[in-house]
Amino acid sequence: MRFVDHPWGPLQWLLGALPARSWILLGAVNSESRSLAAFSELSRLGSLAGSRMLVVEPPASHPMRDAMLSNRIQAVDSYFSRGGGEVGVSSVELLGSVGLIQDFVKEVLDSGATSIVVDISCLPKRIFFPLLKFLLRDERPRDVLAVYASGASYARGPLYEDILPLSYLPGFLAAGASTGLSAETHDVFVGVGYDSPGLTQVVEIGSSLTYLFPFPSPPPSARRTWSFYAQGTSFGGRKSTLRGVSWRDPAATYRSLLGATANEQAPILLAPYGPKPMSLGMCLFALGEGAEVASVIYTQPQHYRPDYTSGVHMDSDGPVVNAYLLRLGGRSYYGPS
Repeated sequence: MRFVDHPWGPLQWLLGALPARSWILLGAVNSESRSLAAFSELSRLGSLAGSRMLVVEPPASHPMRDAMLSNRIQAVDSYFSRGGGEVGVSSVELLGSVGLIQDFVKEVLDSGATSIVVDISCLPKRIFFPLLKFLLRDERPRDVLAVYASGASYARGPLYEDILPLSYLPGFLAAGASTGLSAETHDVFVGVGYDSPGLTQVVEIGSSLTYLFPFPSPPPSARRTWSFYAQGTSFGGRKSTLRGVSWRDPAATYRSLLGATANEQAPILLAPYGPKPMSLGMCLFALGEGAEVASVIYTQPQHYRPDYTSGVHMDSDGPVVNAYLLRLGGRSYYGPS
């Protein structure tokens, strides 16, 4: 379903409904096929003016850093073979300073780019949350889309490892929030995902927990998300609520958070463990109506599996790349009306 107030749908459909633009693509290139799905679609549609892709490097101290970088190099070679151009690739450390992301966005905008597509498919939340913040807090980009491509399948078992302690995502600590994460003192909204490492730390700080459950989920996904939810609710003494939201539509998450917090003035915490479009909705809420009260917390993995996904999800029209309109002609589609 597509909503007039928050337009979204297949990339080709949405671009056809918008005034003609030449877009600059920002994203991440890695060993997953879907990391180049939006690049390929924009190129095929003749809508791509240029691209700036990030290679997200693992922490320098990680024992598997060399092997992980080897996978990234192979992915960059694939990007070059599709006409990406060497000038379009930059490196950023996963745990590096958020200032490097700010510099990346500034460089893109200083080049004169005004119509920008952000591909969140393979950007870690620690990267794409502040990237969108710096982009949307700047008036120079007149048009902004976010896009997302699903994998054809997901790896079995844990999708990431080496989890860091629970902390705020850089740049997402609300003005009135405490810098500490004390036990059982917070209202927490948890996006339900596949993997639950670190979930215990989230549950421990919640006085009440609202689980945003991705719906509809096909059977393989449903088993993993129900397992995640079951683990979260296995801790006694916590008030918990379950809310189903469309995992494909970030506006569903946004509206759910808006409705749940309409009469609340106390700080809340958002834990984005769900599918990327749901996490996008949390990000936009924290930048929009929730900016005064919503902080974002996460247990950051240091290592993502190179086979996190395989292939690109397809339908009868080809690769499924959904697009979400965030700004058009200077008008923002998320935020205070």
